[in-house]
Amino acid sequence: MKIKIDEVKSVSGNISVAFSTDFGSAVATWSADIPKVGEEHDVELEIDEEFEWGNNVDVSGDRFSLNIKDGVIFLSASLISMADDGVAIIDINGTKTMIELEDCPMRPPLFISLNFGKLTLYPTNL
Repeated sequence: MKIKIDEVKSVSGNISVAFSTDFGSAVATWSADIPKVGEEHDVELEIDEEFEWGNNVDVSGDRFSLNIKDGVIFLSASLISMADDGVAIIDINGTKTMIELEDCPMRPPLFISLNFGKLTLYPTNL
């Protein structure tokens, strides 16, 4: 996923970045050397949270979006596959990532809205 760095904070060796995309913005942990404000990076995402239908995931509209409010990240993505063991693959505007999703009553493809507290970005150096 292509992002632009809007703000950088480093506290006790932990780097966080405010970033923007074509479909929204959020804050995430940065897993590499400290970036500079204004830089653009291609990144992979890690959402380290378990999702449960009706709790922190639900049906969404048919567009990608990303925002943050009061420390909670809200993401709309396309659910493209769902395995029996709860592993799901979502597409975030062309970037695919895996999540754990319990009790999903519907089968893909469909747009879903997720809310979670922690996102980690890994630059791909492409």
